[in-house]
Order: sequence, then structure tokens, then C-alpha cells
Amino acid sequence: MEDRVADVIEALVARLPDHDSELLGEFGRKLRSRAPADRLEEAEPGLVSEQAAALFRLLEDTESGRIGVRLTRLPDRPHRAVLFTVMSDCAFIVETLQEMLTAEGYSIIALLHPILSISRDPAGRVAAIGDRVGPGTRTSATRILFEGLKPDDDAGLADEVERRLGQVQLATGGFESMMGRAQEIERDLE
Repeated sequence: MEDRVADVIEALVARLPDHDSELLGEFGRKLRSRAPADRLEEAEPGLVSEQAAALFRLLEDTESGRIGVRLTRLPDRPHRAVLFTVMSDCAFIVETLQEMLTAEGYSIIALLHPILSISRDPAGRVAAIGDRVGPGTRTSATRILFEGLKPDDDAGLADEVERRLGQVQLATGGFESMMGRAQEIERDLE
């Protein structure tokens, strides 16, 4: 298994030669820690590294506080696609994506949802990647492999995903302050 992970990280570094190899290695290990071992064993390292590179690029391209969405079709199976999302972590991201895709008639084959701490350099590039609790911005990334995508669905689906994740962000953004206020009211009533 470790050889397989090393192969994927090596391919990831080759795909992103202008990035720090240690940073990419850490990103690859964080993804691996969230992936089922049997799925990784069965997967072709080139495809895994291609998708890991796509997720890393989206992570880097998405400014802190923004929502990044990318949808790519599998070239050999155009009815299948991979949905990548990146946003500040909050509740209900995965549930929203699962419910939306299922309600639209798509079948989810695999879902990966790492939560990472991302630190950026002054230029906005990813400088460090840590576990979900650590220095940096707590960031949710998803990779969902699904099928049932019709030929003209791409742009509309990506736009709808971004819209719904925006609603999730709005609905959960004030949650901590609402809970704090509820606790204050509770103390006042005691």
C-alpha cells in the first residue's frame, strides 16, 4: 500500500512541477488518509494523481471565504463525472451535495471529503496543509464521482452546486453567534 501511495504522490509532483514537492506529498497523504484502502488499491495511479492535482489546483485557485466548484467528465465514460468543491468548512456540505445529486437523478459512486487546515503565503498560494484542527483556515474539500450526467448538464450543474453551497454557507455562517446568543438567553432565564 505504501508503494501505491508513493507512486501516486510521485505522479502528483510530476503533474504540478511548479509546486513544492513536500507540500504536495503532505496533500497526497491527507487525501490518502480519507480514501478507502481497497479503492486506492484498485485505482490507476495516473488517474488518482490527475484527480488529486485537479483538487489541489481548485484549492489553490479558490480564495479564502469563496466557494470553488469544478466538474470534469471521465474521458472514457462521458456519462460519469467528478465534482470537486472547496470552501470554508461548515456543517451540511456533504449532505447538501448528496441530496442535490440524488434528487437530480445522479448516482453517487464514491465520495471523498477531507477537511484540512490551509495556510497561504502573501500571494495567496497554498503554503502549508495540516489536519482539520491546526493553524490556517479550516477548509472542506470534496471529490464526488457520480454517473448519469447528460451531455448538456455540465455548466448548469456546476452553477447549481455553487448556488446551493452558498446557501449552506449563509445558513451556517451565523450558527456560532446564534448558539452564543441562545446560551446567553438560557443563562438569563435561570
